Amino acid sequence: MKQVVASCALVAWWFSVSAQASDRLVESIRRNSFADAVVPYTLLPKWSGPFLLSWGAELFSGSTQNLVAHNRDGSVAFRTTIWFPDAAKVVLRDAAADKNGHVLAGGFAVKSGGESSGFLASVASSGQVTQAIQTGRFLPEAVAVAKDGGFWTMGTTFSDAISPDATPDSPVLRHYDGAGRLLHQLLPRSTFHAEPSPAASTGWTRAFLFASDEYVGVFSGTGGEWIQISLSGTVLGRWKIAPPSPSVVSARPWTVQLGGMALTSSGDVYASFYDMADTAVRLYRLDSRAGRWIPVETRLRDFGPGATFHYIYGADGPSLVVGTSADTAMLHWVRYEKR
Repeated sequence: MKQVVASCALVAWWFSVSAQASDRLVESIRRNSFADAVVPYTLLPKWSGPFLLSWGAELFSGSTQNLVAHNRDGSVAFRTTIWFPDAAKVVLRDAAADKNGHVLAGGFAVKSGGESSGFLASVASSGQVTQAIQTGRFLPEAVAVAKDGGFWTMGTTFSDAISPDATPDSPVLRHYDGAGRLLHQLLPRSTFHAEPSPAASTGWTRAFLFASDEYVGVFSGTGGEWIQISLSGTVLGRWKIAPPSPSVVSARPWTVQLGGMALTSSGDVYASFYDMADTAVRLYRLDSRAGRWIPVETRLRDFGPGATFHYIYGADGPSLVVGTSADTAMLHWVRYEKR
């Protein structure tokens, strides 16, 4: 009996230490409503640079705006259209901004005959589309703008213009200079051991790309990997990352699905995951060296009575930009604490 009591005490102590050791959100330092950007049943926007960026997944004419940037106070910075004269459809997959509001969007255009061609579009902080880079059979899925003005994109190269089959060993990461010249092609697809592609973006398999002042960060969901690359194109490290454990063990695959992700100016990576077992959304910090996600305590009085953490939209300098269950259109800038 004493042994049982001792074991229970040890378990209670372990959980107490674990709770104390977890990260936590400290306070909400700013909040604003973005009702026309955070719309139910549409693509969720992303905080990047000084903007909340939102885009339409598919556009069938050049008369509609498909990329919108909002300022921190909720006002619209610009609305613009990314379109090509010979296109029957334009699909935007991602957009990102640097600190000065220079935006890069990536996706692909489909002609009336069904042929697809990838592109990157450079957009000034005023909303003017200043440059389009045709990437051919390489279809961008994630993009980032580096502090030196370089463009980075993660995507998949397909075997021909209309085939769904990806080429087996094509690089999934491309680096262009500000003039649109291709500088580097990195990370061969075969090195990930991932299907259907390291850049695929469905459920847990979402791909993310970030550019900090020191490096470019790549996250591949299908590959389960975090990669850091210097701004000059040297691979600094690759770490295998396991997904968080679900609240209830299940035989179903992908019971924990990746939502948003952020890289702060302090170099910390945070992500929100939806747990299908108990329908909860939880926040985690990446410990790349240990290959795991550290849970974050998200209960915060500043969110309001009964409100819980709902999603992470990105990072604005050292602050995380998050939403809550009480009002999904109300974004909070929150400070966090690592323990």
